[in-house]
Amino acid sequence: MHGLGSPDEEAGAGPGVVSALITSVLPSHGPVAGGTTIVLRGAGFQTGCIVRVGGSDARGVTVTGATELEAITPGSDAAGTVDVRFTNSDGTVARLQDGFTYDAASLR
Repeated sequence: MHGLGSPDEEAGAGPGVVSALITSVLPSHGPVAGGTTIVLRGAGFQTGCIVRVGGSDARGVTVTGATELEAITPGSDAAGTVDVRFTNSDGTVARLQDGFTYDAASLR
C-alpha cells in the first residue's frame, strides 16, 4: 500500500462521508507491457466505473463488491510510478497517488 487515496465527499453530505476512496492496489507493480490483473480496495466502487492507471484506461474492469474491484493494467511507454484512479458514472472520483509502478523491461 502506498498511502491513502484522495476521498471525495458527497455534495451536501457533510464532512466524513466518503463516497469514493482507494486504499490499496495489489500487486503494486507489473511490467510496462501491461496485462497485470490488479485488485483495487477501498470504497464506493460502482458497476461501470472507469479505472485509469497512469494516463490510460485499464481493461476488464469488474466490480466484485462495494469495497473491491479488479482490472487489467494497460501498457506504459516508460517504467515508473503512476497514479491509479477510478471514476464512477455519477461523477465521483478517487485517486491513489503513486499507486502502481511499471517495472523496467528485463534484458534476457
